[in-house]
Amino acid sequence: MRDRIWFAQLLRGVAALIVMYRHLAVGFWIANAPVAVFAGLQPLAEVPDLPHHALTRLLDPLGITGGPLGVGLFFLISGFVIPFSLERLGPWRFLVQRVFRLYPTYAVGLGLTCGVLAIYSATHGTPFRVTWLDYLCNVSLCRDWLKGDGIDGIVWTLEVELKFYLICAAIGTVTTLRSSLAIVIPMGLLTLFCCSADFTPPVHRVVSVLAIAAPFLPFMFLGTCFYNHQHGNWSLGKTVLIGVVLAALSSVNFLQVQPQLGLPPRYFFASYALALVIFTLAYTFQNRIPYSRVLNGLAEISYPLYVVHGVSGYVLLTVLMSAGCPPYPAIAITMATAIAVAYVLHVIIEKPSLFLGRRIVKGDLRCRSHI
Repeated sequence: MRDRIWFAQLLRGVAALIVMYRHLAVGFWIANAPVAVFAGLQPLAEVPDLPHHALTRLLDPLGITGGPLGVGLFFLISGFVIPFSLERLGPWRFLVQRVFRLYPTYAVGLGLTCGVLAIYSATHGTPFRVTWLDYLCNVSLCRDWLKGDGIDGIVWTLEVELKFYLICAAIGTVTTLRSSLAIVIPMGLLTLFCCSADFTPPVHRVVSVLAIAAPFLPFMFLGTCFYNHQHGNWSLGKTVLIGVVLAALSSVNFLQVQPQLGLPPRYFFASYALALVIFTLAYTFQNRIPYSRVLNGLAEISYPLYVVHGVSGYVLLTVLMSAGCPPYPAIAITMATAIAVAYVLHVIIEKPSLFLGRRIVKGDLRCRSHI
């Protein structure tokens, strides 16, 4: 933890818990038929109405739901921590490190998801609809450009992350993320593009791809505002001003592209606003937040957990319920299994790939120091 800012690490663990809870303890049950269609599963014959769903029925009409809330926190955390790596490594070595951070774990995690779906299909006589092309399309994180269908339901967020990395690296080639203009100008141009784009079907592929990312990229740069304030690069007044501009651009973009996203406006404005409030409070009181080994452990495995918990969890819940397991034990077993698998992936895939990426980057740095 010496090289981590605890409040951001804490929120990473919290976000992982929120997303897993929403998908496995709420979404699977209240939307079982659509979930079954998406994952290629047999829907439950009878879906129980669980007591904790009362909270969901209270918050969902307000637009507060765990999926967007957790993703919003993840996006803000990325916006906050990415400048650290970019300024330390420079744009090209930064991108190399990001490749090792993003791809190996996702490739193996998505492979496990496909394997679980294949086993379920073979044992239950349901069609297995995932092809090698589907897998390669998703794992490339260029699925949106290739017009592919998502396998796991979360690939779009990683595609947004990748675009954010590329934009940050592009900024880093000409200036730094300490420059407010370097952030506001490209985000402003993105907003102008959204406001002038034609979203009448059939929508051009470039328009469609940028439309999906447009509301979230300015939102991610809100995290960069906090980074600049944390390091004394910006005053509080400047941080608030740029933050308001970016929040406005994010909102305008969402209103322009909302039909493409299919996300009800209340979910975007309420859940992402709540994510920003939580992040702001954690940032403000970061020196008063006690350390938690449990949340730090969840934060360490948050990426593989995010990758593997969803569709594989739906399969396990379906199998357990079909076998007569009560709902709450089924949820507990599924969450525990997801955490265990994520830990194994963290140890055998994520940590070694991160280590390899650092070795390559450090080797490049040593070579350059001798030139």
